[in-house]
Amino acid sequence: MMASRSNAAQAHAAKDPRQAAQETPRPKLPTGKLLRRLLGYITASRGRFIVALVLVLVSVFLTALLPYLMGLAINVIGGQGSFEDLVRILVLMLIVSAVMWLTGWLRNRIISALAEEGLNRLRKELFDHIQGLSLNFFDRQPIGELMSSVTNDMEVIGNFFSRGLGQAITALTTKMTK
Repeated sequence: MMASRSNAAQAHAAKDPRQAAQETPRPKLPTGKLLRRLLGYITASRGRFIVALVLVLVSVFLTALLPYLMGLAINVIGGQGSFEDLVRILVLMLIVSAVMWLTGWLRNRIISALAEEGLNRLRKELFDHIQGLSLNFFDRQPIGELMSSVTNDMEVIGNFFSRGLGQAITALTTKMTK
C-alpha cells in the first residue's frame, strides 16, 4: 500500500509542469558569446563608445607617464639638473594628473550613460519578449520564480554594465599596451 502511494505521488510530480520546469536546466551560452551579446547593448552608440575607448587609452598612457616623470624628478633632486628643471617636471606632473583625472571622469560618465541606455534597451526587449509569451507558458512556469529570475538577472547585468565594464575595458587596454 505504501509503495503504491509513493508511485502515485511520483507520477503526479512527473506530470506537474512546474516540477518539470524546475528540473530542466536552462541552457547556458558560452561566456564569449554572452559577453558579445551584452556588449551589443552598450555599443549601439558607437561614437560615444569609441570616445570612451580613446579616453581609456589616454588615461592608461598618462598613468604610465607619471612614474617616468617621477623618475626624472628624482634624477634632478639627485643632482642631475637644476631647480628650474625640477619645477618644470613638477608642473608637468600636475598637468598630467589633472588631465588624467579629467579623462577618467569623462570616461566614467560616458560608460555609465552607455550602461544605463544598454540596460534600458535590454529591459525593453525582455518586457516585449515576456508580453509575447503564451498564457500556456505562464501556466507551466511559476510566476514567483520567473519574477525572481528576471529581477536578479537584471541586477547582475546592471552591476556588470555600471561597475565591471569600465574596469574590464581599462584592464584590457592596460594589458594590450604592455
